[in-house]
Amino acid sequence: MAERGKRKTPDQHKKLAQLLSDNVPVGEALVQAGWSERQAKKGMAAVPDKVLAVLPKKMKRLINLGKMDKERRKDLIRGRLVDNIVQGKDGGAQSAKILGSDQELNLWTPDQQLGVIVLNAPQRLLDNKDAILAEE
Repeated sequence: MAERGKRKTPDQHKKLAQLLSDNVPVGEALVQAGWSERQAKKGMAAVPDKVLAVLPKKMKRLINLGKMDKERRKDLIRGRLVDNIVQGKDGGAQSAKILGSDQELNLWTPDQQLGVIVLNAPQRLLDNKDAILAEE
């Protein structure tokens, strides 16, 4: 268990960087390297800049891609889907779908519900429904 308020050692930083490089999930890697469960629940936000600086280029590239602004991500998804159609293949379509479902992008829901009308019967009619139906 990690000691509260104690600074992490260079060895802990090195271990965390190695675990992340080995594709260990972030929360699990933090705990294994000596961070608390509470810190581990913060995910990448809990990974110190010192550790991010020593990650392999591939991981740094992925982190930078994750920081891409909303409009560029939308364009990337649309571009992937158009390219798939032009080439007649479905490479990356599932990834594009998942990324488009991101809460911030929300590409797969209509901007507004058109043609939807919600009617609520007056309460007095609902209360006397049996009597009204019996009259017919």
